[in-house]
Amino acid sequence: MIREYRSKDYNFNFDTDTGYFERWGETLEDDPEVAPAPEILDIEIASGYCKGNCPHCYKANSLDQSIHFMPFNTYKKLFDIINTPVLTQIAFGITDIDANPYFWDIMQYTKDHGVIPNYTTNGIGVTEEIATKTASLCGAVAVSVYNGKKEQAYEAIKRFTDAGMTQVNIHFMLAEEPLPLAVEVLRDIKTRPELAKLNAIVFLQYKDKNPDANFHNVSFIHFKQIVEHCLNTGIRFGFDSCSSAMFMKAVSHRQDAIELIKSVDNCESTLMIFYINANGYG
Repeated sequence: MIREYRSKDYNFNFDTDTGYFERWGETLEDDPEVAPAPEILDIEIASGYCKGNCPHCYKANSLDQSIHFMPFNTYKKLFDIINTPVLTQIAFGITDIDANPYFWDIMQYTKDHGVIPNYTTNGIGVTEEIATKTASLCGAVAVSVYNGKKEQAYEAIKRFTDAGMTQVNIHFMLAEEPLPLAVEVLRDIKTRPELAKLNAIVFLQYKDKNPDANFHNVSFIHFKQIVEHCLNTGIRFGFDSCSSAMFMKAVSHRQDAIELIKSVDNCESTLMIFYINANGYG
């Protein structure tokens, strides 16, 4: 189904099945710098305790913390305030899927009100039942791949795709230290049967907010090598808006640079997307 929004200087078409989104202003050549309301919400509905226990987590979620989750009534109040004809999707941030007891209620409420729910998971505890329920409610799901947890992530990806989901992505936090794993995952995308129906790998820029992580931002040379490898081998890939400047620089020398850069959304900084934490604050 195609959702449309029309106004004098801001317009879009959004395919609710594939996630394809196109935006323009007063004419097709105009690129609006701000939306009249958030197009996408990024809502954290659980934080603290996490079975993933990744040492580099920029939220510093770990096994030695208590779970903090957003109550269902809080979510409904926020959603009812922010939901507008412009809102198309909500990306939910969680720790473990069972960290928020209202997780499925939140997904259902979102879908029932015409907005597509998506979420990112560490892949832990993704059963066939969870995959089937996710496929019935969500437009997309991302599975994070980290050192020591690759196999469980691949198993989760296969369960989601076996359940019929076509928009299943890998989220990979790109820094200097996990570069060997990134190369390994790119090779696996071409060879591992569990990833045969993967949609894309999405690279996330490392955020140096956890003093215990001791990770370092990826160099431009290594970032460019990753981009070139994906383009040359036909691996579908994406990146967060924090990486947009590096991506545009990395492809600027290519003959198809103009076409590639057309697909880039620069850092929105609340101009198109809004973030809300588990306490209900933006």
